[in-house]
Amino acid sequence: MLYFRGCTARQKETGIADATEKLLKLADVDYHILDDEKCCGSVLLRTGFEKEAKKQIAKNTEVFGDETILTSCAG
Repeated sequence: MLYFRGCTARQKETGIADATEKLLKLADVDYHILDDEKCCGSVLLRTGFEKEAKKQIAKNTEVFGDETILTSCAG
C-alpha cells in the first residue's frame, strides 16, 4: 500500500502525516511512501489551472499504477 501524504500533511501540517503513520504502524499495515512525492494537483485545480492540474494528475497516475493508495490529503 502507498501512503500518499499530500502537500499539506507533508509540508504544512506534518502532525497529520505523523499521526497517520503512527496508526498504520500500530495496525501493522505494510505501507511505503514516495521519496519524491509530488502534488496531487488539487491546489492547481482549485485555483483555476485546470490544464496543469490534469497534467499533474496524469503524472501521478503513472507513478501510482494499480497500487492501493491511502491518503490523508483532503484534496
